[in-house]
Amino acid sequence: MKTKVLRKTRLAHPRGEIKASGYKAVVCQKCGRKFNPTRKWQSFCSAKCRKLAWLRKAAKVEILHDHEARLRAIEVRLKIKGAK
Repeated sequence: MKTKVLRKTRLAHPRGEIKASGYKAVVCQKCGRKFNPTRKWQSFCSAKCRKLAWLRKAAKVEILHDHEARLRAIEVRLKIKGAK
């Protein structure tokens, strides 16, 4: 029977602390907290911040599309030029 090997996705210290990655400290785009990224493209301090930012972005896109559709429907109803 094979044993499952756990792989670490972050550079971890034996005591559980995050090891310094060599990148400059940056500010989290969601919460504004300063942190040392483990990857050069990392812009959120945690998975929680990343997921919350994605949810907010997805919700804004949905709301924007809803408003655009409602506006078009009103323009058609009122026969305003520019309505499709």
